[in-house]
Parts: sequence; C-alpha cells; structure tokens
Amino acid sequence: VNLEYLLLALQVKRSTGREARFSLDPSPASGMQVKRFEPDWLSGTSAGEVLFQADYYLKELSMGEQEQPVVGMRSCFDIAVDEGIDRRWAGREWFILRKAEVQLSEDNVLVPTVKMGVEAREQVQSHNNGFHDAAITRSDHPLVKYAEMFTRNFDLIAERKGAVHHLREFAKASTLAKFLLEAGSPIKDSWFTLADEKASNGTKEIPSLWSERAFKMIRMTEDGSLANMDDLNGPQRIAVYGGVELDLGGTAPPGWDMAAGIVMGMIPVPGQAAAVAQPGAMAAAMPGAGVARAVRSRRQALKMRATRRGPRVLEGAGLPQGVDLNLDSFDLDAGLLAGGGGGGG
Repeated sequence: VNLEYLLLALQVKRSTGREARFSLDPSPASGMQVKRFEPDWLSGTSAGEVLFQADYYLKELSMGEQEQPVVGMRSCFDIAVDEGIDRRWAGREWFILRKAEVQLSEDNVLVPTVKMGVEAREQVQSHNNGFHDAAITRSDHPLVKYAEMFTRNFDLIAERKGAVHHLREFAKASTLAKFLLEAGSPIKDSWFTLADEKASNGTKEIPSLWSERAFKMIRMTEDGSLANMDDLNGPQRIAVYGGVELDLGGTAPPGWDMAAGIVMGMIPVPGQAAAVAQPGAMAAAMPGAGVARAVRSRRQALKMRATRRGPRVLEGAGLPQGVDLNLDSFDLDAGLLAGGGGGGG
C-alpha cells in the first residue's frame, strides 16, 4: 500500500467520517470546469491530484480525445456513429468498486485488494432543462457499451495508464484505512499529521471538454450533378459536451451546489451546433467520471468480503458523480484468514 495515500485516507476518514469525494462541475459564469473536493483540503495533496487525473482521463477516453489504451476499444463517438447520426442521447458514467477485501497473509500482513470498473446511466431531459437518470438504461446505450469495455479491461488499463493505476492504489488505501479505524486498531496520533504538508493548490478551474464531429453524405446523379442540392446548408453533427447542471437532492453534502453531468448529443441543426460549439456559451464538462466504492468493515474481521448486488443509482437528484470513495455501500461478512500473500488487483 502506498504509505502517503494511506495516511491521507486515514485523515479523511477520521475528520469527515467518510471517504474522499471529487467532482468536476460546470461554472456557468466562465464556461470552465471547477474542481470540487470533499474535504476541500484534498485539493493540495497527491491523492486529490489522483482523483482529478483519473476523472479527467476517463472523460477524454469517452470522447475519443485520447488513444484508447487497449486494442479493440472504441470511444462513445464511434459507437454512436454505428447507431446512426439521427439519434440524440445523454448519459453519465463513473468509477465503481466491484469487489474489496482486506486479507491477512501468513506472515500477519494486512493486504487490501480491490476490483474496479466503470458504470453508466442513461439520462433524460427534465422539464427545467436539466437531466436525470432514466428509469431504465438500455443495454445497447453507447455509454453503457463503453463502460462495459472499460470494466473488462480495467486491470490491463491500470497497468498501462498511471492515472487509473493510482486511483486503484488510493482505493486500496481507503479500504485499509476504514478497516483499521473501524477495527479499533491502535494508531498513533502522529499518523494523522505526517501527510498534512499541503502542496500548491494550483488553479481550481480548467478548460471545458467538448468535441464535435460533422458528417455529410453527397449523392450524385448519373449525369454527375448533385442529387441533394437542397441539403447542403450544413453537415449533421455529433457533439459531445458536458456542463449539465443538476439540482442537488437532500442527501448531497453541504457546499456541493451542483453536480457534473455528461451529455453526448446528436445535433442535426447547424444553427444549434454552432451555438453550442462555443465553449464559453455553455458549461462544457464531461461526467464526473468516476465513482469508486469500497467496503464496510467489521471490527473483528481479519478478512472482508464484499459483493455488488447489481447496478446501483445513488439517491438524490444531483449527487456529484466525480470520484467518490464511499465505503458504506457494501454488506460485509466476517472472513477467514487468507492464505499466501493475498494478491490481487
């Protein structure tokens, strides 16, 4: 376990009673994206940078702004083109923790292991021009397909991409921190001050992410003239933007006044596309890309075993969907001693 991540995770858990949370939220005034951390002091730490980089990287991959890390993976853009450019859709995606364990090796070393993935939800527009989760997310939704591809290849991606690797390491540290605190392990006070040297916060605002592709089919007649002369005013466009402002529900923590959303829209009207394509005219943020969840530990457990009971939608209309290392989502069983070194991702 990365010692610095563990010390930071211990501080977060003891000071807030929960795990770290991060979101990229739209700023209507500037058209930029604002970094939001909970607790706020994480913004100047290595762990805070890990949460941001992993979230941002997932957004870039989804939009096709980065080369896919595994051969055969395709961006949401490419998947959407297969559906046809006359369909509009919206969705959100985030990191999740699919499995988490703390094992005791033969030489009495606690070894946390996690299995992570990405989950997605289709969204529909509400009466106030915001977006909320659809009652049912279709299995062939482009964002769902991308999330499934990312999940299948998560361990390989984590070995190749530092942002994803360090997110997984911080999830391990958060799992172990929760186990130590809830098991009543004797921890010296000095452990909670060793990682409190604050680095430079840097800027809290970053440029908005947006991407757009245009398509035009030209048909020729037998005499060589254009058959669709009346349809040349502008190409059809597939656009990927963010910046959907969602109303916060009552379960959101104080200070989180908006949640980042993902929009991947089909925009066939040239005038609309031109207007939205101006980053300053719309808060353009991709989804808070990431939700990582870990484990609920029992005080007497030497091994914690957690299983997901199926897809879960967080309650509340606008809970931040950045990286959320919430460890309260799993039911745990007191476990057995683990043989060997307890390896795993």
